[in-house]
Amino acid sequence: MDCELEKCRIFLARQGSRTYTKASYPIRYGRYSEITYGNYRYQFNLNGEVKHIQAQVLTGPIRQNG
Repeated sequence: MDCELEKCRIFLARQGSRTYTKASYPIRYGRYSEITYGNYRYQFNLNGEVKHIQAQVLTGPIRQNG
């Protein structure tokens, strides 16, 4: 079940990777829920406890005043 309200997106019961993979970035395993609000992504375990908070980087040209 997914839901979207203005800038808030809710994903319930997402499925992470089922097999272990060695990587230099975080990989989610098992089932979890996710809320994306603004520039942040909140991931919860099945008990509703926050497991990860990740800021999403905005990309674009860098303005220099001068």
